Amino acid sequence: MMRLDYWKASMALIQKHLITGVGTGDMNRVFDQYYNEINSKLKPEWRRRSHNQFLSITVGFGILGLTWFLFSLIYPPVVLKKLSNFLFGSFFLLVFMSMIPEDTIESQEGVTFVAFFFSFLLFANEEKSD
Repeated sequence: MMRLDYWKASMALIQKHLITGVGTGDMNRVFDQYYNEINSKLKPEWRRRSHNQFLSITVGFGILGLTWFLFSLIYPPVVLKKLSNFLFGSFFLLVFMSMIPEDTIESQEGVTFVAFFFSFLLFANEEKSD
């Protein structure tokens, strides 16, 4: 249930800073400020960011940043026709789905996992048997 509060806070912040966002350096401060403004029932130790990668990107960078983020994720596999590849398509779906309940690329582990396998599977050559 706390995630719903996180998502509500994110949506309120997105509405206030729709085009360019609040900037990545100010996200924690802006979330804390928002929770204080609405007198959130969440204890201070449970007042967190959105726990949704797409909302986090939009809060930080606005609609322009979200558009660029989605373009950067989707354009390369579309151009290289990798979305129909079983391994890449499965990985892509897994990563995309993981970004809904979690800030997947907000941690070093998440960035490393996504960057390595995205690149590896995107640029892997398939051997064709005759």
